[in-house]
Amino acid sequence: MITASDAEASPAWRNLARVALTLALFVTGAVMSALRHTDVDVAWLLTMGEKTLSGQRPYVDMFEANPPMSILLYLPAVILGRGIGASPDAMVNVLTLTAVAASLALVARITVPIVGDRATRSKLAAAGVFVLAVLPTGVFGQREHIAVIAMLPFLATTIVRGEGHRPSAWIALVAGVGCGLAMAIKPHFALVAGGALLVTAWRLRSIRPLLALEVWAASAVVGLYALVVVIFFPAFLSFLPVIRAAYLPVRQPLGLLLLWPPAIAWLIVSVLAALVARTRPGAGWPTAGLLAASAGGFASYLIQGKGWPYHSYPMLALASLALGAAAILGPLVLAAAGETGGKRMARIGLTAAGLVFAIGATGASMRWFTLKGDYHALNAPVEAIAPHPRLLAITADIAVGHPLTRELHGQWVGSVCSQWISAGALTLEHRGGLSSAQRAYLDGLMSLDRRLLTHDITVGRPDVILISTNRDWLGWARADPALAAALSAYKPVETVQGVAIWARKP
Repeated sequence: MITASDAEASPAWRNLARVALTLALFVTGAVMSALRHTDVDVAWLLTMGEKTLSGQRPYVDMFEANPPMSILLYLPAVILGRGIGASPDAMVNVLTLTAVAASLALVARITVPIVGDRATRSKLAAAGVFVLAVLPTGVFGQREHIAVIAMLPFLATTIVRGEGHRPSAWIALVAGVGCGLAMAIKPHFALVAGGALLVTAWRLRSIRPLLALEVWAASAVVGLYALVVVIFFPAFLSFLPVIRAAYLPVRQPLGLLLLWPPAIAWLIVSVLAALVARTRPGAGWPTAGLLAASAGGFASYLIQGKGWPYHSYPMLALASLALGAAAILGPLVLAAAGETGGKRMARIGLTAAGLVFAIGATGASMRWFTLKGDYHALNAPVEAIAPHPRLLAITADIAVGHPLTRELHGQWVGSVCSQWISAGALTLEHRGGLSSAQRAYLDGLMSLDRRLLTHDITVGRPDVILISTNRDWLGWARADPALAAALSAYKPVETVQGVAIWARKP
């Protein structure tokens, strides 16, 4: 028999269980981030940050295909790591987890007017922790991951405005700053913010949401960042034509992007979110806002056109949050009056199928986020040549040299992370359709790439040079007499996982 005291205690235990689940998910995300290797791009950007603090000039002494914010974003981890004697790689995880907690705490504060009861807030918190701390797996700490964390309070603010509530000025400012940071990381994220804004504007039949304080704050941050680039990074603007010529045009076919796992997983989760929202009165508009933001993420994925796993995180994360919101917000309408047994069984079957699809799409997404080049088999043979090596690579794959250099506590002596300039030029020339002027310009960029590599070898004097064998990079290098002469001081030692290890001759 259940007594009155048992009934009163039950909600308390349920709340405690929900809090425990949220904490368990957060700890799981923290452990996963601590056990994984540093992401290849994050490792390179940390290295660029260290070189910048040591006096080297971005886009003058070292070159990156992304704007300066990609370097600035990881400088706090480098500075804090140096200050307390910790690894910057570990500090990325600590700062990212701190940002997750701060973002979700702010979202909880923002959504109080539309999520009044503690049980619903606890469920939403657990869903948020899963999406921000556990789902990212291999893209944890990547720019797209940080951008979603930073942008979430803005999306929450926009959704709350759509429900007829006005957030306080300080909340609007903080949310806008986070959104501005995300758009400074990559301008494509304006599409994410714009999707949610348009849904709210449509619901209110007003353009006022498009002129809200948080929108002005986000715009101010982007404007300030543009000013910083012009004043402190003018070399980036000079280097931009190289990026436009050799990096941006190298894209996957649109049809392939639409058929790859992230696009299919995104479609499944989005459709499920829309269907579930129909059974939850009160969940429709918040779900619509998140789905519109997710569609903006999908557009960003297609615009970038690379098909890299971390590019798909925003669309999948926001679609997952939309599904979570659809399943949690509002009372569940189980059935219409007079529902027959057959219809009830069909509904149960569809629910079970939807759950299977949701779990499958989530699992596929987490697996997708872990896909990247893994060259950790190189660590031991390289370390055998030099315990803390000065390293360089001749390859199109950034993963060959990063995070290997950081894991061996070595020094990267290259001006670039890889031969992405020449790889892009070769790919575009192979595809054809170029004018003679375009081909000549790309040939000039490859000559520039060779000159940089020659300088890095002769001045940086690496202990080890890693050369990918999946393309004739050795032939590419030896086509330049000066570069061939610089390589003559090295000899091949062994080939591991398609990478030839060359060491300096005695």
